[in-house]
Amino acid sequence: MKKLISVIMCICLLSSLFVFTSYAESALPESEHNYSDDFYGEWYFEGEKEAKGLLITFSYDTYVEFSFTTDVIFPAVKDGELTVGDLVNSSYWDKRGDFIGIYDGYGELIGTYDGYALAGQTVFVGGNNFTIVLSTDEELNFYGFKVTDVTPCYESDVSEITYVSGFDETGNITRAYKRGSEIQLISEFPENNPELYALTGWSDTDEGAALCPEDAVITADFDTATLYAKWVKVALAPEEVFPFRNSSRYFVIDGEDRYVMNKEDFRRLQLNLYKTFGPGPLPNPALSIVLATYPYWEWQGSCYGIAAVTALDHYGIIDVKATQGAENLIDMELDYELLSYINYYQAVVTGSFLIEDKAFITDNALYTDCLKNMFESVSDGNIVIFTFYEGAAFFTFGHTVLFTGAYTDENGNHVLIAYDCNYPMNYYDGSYSTRFMITPDFSSISYENADSIGAINWTDDFSQFKAFDIDGNTDTIGWYKALINHYIEMLRNFIELLKGLFNI
Repeated sequence: MKKLISVIMCICLLSSLFVFTSYAESALPESEHNYSDDFYGEWYFEGEKEAKGLLITFSYDTYVEFSFTTDVIFPAVKDGELTVGDLVNSSYWDKRGDFIGIYDGYGELIGTYDGYALAGQTVFVGGNNFTIVLSTDEELNFYGFKVTDVTPCYESDVSEITYVSGFDETGNITRAYKRGSEIQLISEFPENNPELYALTGWSDTDEGAALCPEDAVITADFDTATLYAKWVKVALAPEEVFPFRNSSRYFVIDGEDRYVMNKEDFRRLQLNLYKTFGPGPLPNPALSIVLATYPYWEWQGSCYGIAAVTALDHYGIIDVKATQGAENLIDMELDYELLSYINYYQAVVTGSFLIEDKAFITDNALYTDCLKNMFESVSDGNIVIFTFYEGAAFFTFGHTVLFTGAYTDENGNHVLIAYDCNYPMNYYDGSYSTRFMITPDFSSISYENADSIGAINWTDDFSQFKAFDIDGNTDTIGWYKALINHYIEMLRNFIELLKGLFNI
């Protein structure tokens, strides 16, 4: 009898072990093989409570379609709703194709992977849990992914950093990194950056000066560390911006490119142009070309129109929100009337000569003065519409952004916060991560999304747009007065340039 009981107990023990082993294997995240088209899925895994980090190992079969960046908005969507890869994180803003996203135990995206990038690889995540996301498009499906092992990491395996914000409403955050790896310090406090402040660097003491920039790379060769955030106040940063890109692929309604304004708005543009310039005794060839061909143009982009409409609405010069009854610009949807507004002001700059501070030749006093005046204007709380050309003077490719905030960092560089409609989500929810850098002596300006910047022009005088108001109300006399004053200023600058050249 005892022998029979022993046999039964052994069988039960083996059965329980088999069940436990099967459960452990099935609990590891794994997609379908092959995954389906137009699929979005999330897999959550929680490890030991004491774990400070987890090492995730993927099978050698792991493979998804290669993805690529695109100017089509493609956020991750599940059942018609935005999910963890939504517009708040803007994690997948430029992604197209199939890809795997991994979020660590702090809810932060540590990377997106496509192709064979994860095949046989081991990835470290901080915290004791992680989420894997698989997002696919409408064609080409492959194996997907399979996690074969999750190994916990404890205190001796990691380096921990506590980031101290110095603001009660923001709080502090602690992050764990794999010992011996390279760490890129955080550049913002997720979703909780203090309003109108920019993070410029880190110090090892509360009162000390910044020892390294906010996104510095260091080695995880310590147990724990505490870093104190260094902030500077930003002049202005309004949040009402359009959430769509300046893209020919996005400006589509009912399957057709919509680069033309409606007939009523186009007629207003014609009237405003003629009122401002007048046909005169001689024909104006440039104006004639604009009026004759504009309705058939296909813009490469509508950056100037978006920037102008955003600023004019912010200042109350126009009320574009009223066309949809929207509370703010970011809630507006692309429709014919909104597109007409954007194209109208895009065309205004094409067919007019707005009063702007311009500098065509780099490395000269006038260019320096132009940058200095622009930075000071934004620092004083003004919004500036800024157009620049990549490359040398008069290079053909140009782009327009709005400057809404300014500060000087720990190294003396003058930083301008921009709303760039090519990267709209960089301006969302107070992150303001699109920034232009001006050297301490104001001699040059750079932008991470431009190879180089040549000729520039800017204005903070949005009242002049009333001469081209979309509602048909013009202030042509005031515009002419401002134009005359502008030409006098240009002449004065030219005289000063000649004096400098000839040492007069």
